[in-house]
Amino acid sequence: MKKIAILIIFVMLFSFAGCSQSYELETNAVDGWDVGYSDYYEDAYLGVYNWDGSQDNVNIVVPEKYKGYKITKFGGYSGSGYPSVVKIEPTDDAKKLLCSDASEWYHISHISKIKNCNIKFVTVNVHISKNIKEIKEVDLGGFIGGKYIKDGKEYYDIYVLLCNVTCDENNETFYSKDGKLYYKQDDALVSGIVYTDFNLEKHIEDHKDVVNNFAAF
Repeated sequence: MKKIAILIIFVMLFSFAGCSQSYELETNAVDGWDVGYSDYYEDAYLGVYNWDGSQDNVNIVVPEKYKGYKITKFGGYSGSGYPSVVKIEPTDDAKKLLCSDASEWYHISHISKIKNCNIKFVTVNVHISKNIKEIKEVDLGGFIGGKYIKDGKEYYDIYVLLCNVTCDENNETFYSKDGKLYYKQDDALVSGIVYTDFNLEKHIEDHKDVVNNFAAF
């Protein structure tokens, strides 16, 4: 009985330690961003950017700090390992503004097989702060679609989000050139970002035989 009690105490202490060391995620915490932060690690990361639906002069600035902790990562994990991906999603109010008839919204991998759709391009200016050191999970830009039914058929309003990236010159890990983000170490282009030179026609042709992926949000 004594051994069982000791085991229970050990498990409780281990669980408490794990929780105290994990990141806590707060939605729309600062400047439109979801932020994960940890008092234990004294660090923070970015998750979803909550887009207000504006389509002209869209400027997304990566904040340098949250709750006094430097925001150093794109993407991370909160709680017991829930992943947060850096991506753009419209708020509930923005969904009504972008497509009031839509009953469902998706991140869409490609649109080559979608027949009934209205396509709009939105350029998003993204400024990377000097504190960002690591990119873990990023899916920035691309296709966001609102689906609605009309006369018994499915229709989509598709927004193609294209990113024009600038980076603080004091960032030690990344730099920007011609609207794209690169690693300083080897000049490699940062992937997972849809840049402004995105070619829709080529993308459709390249994905004509690829199964589409719809991720609801």
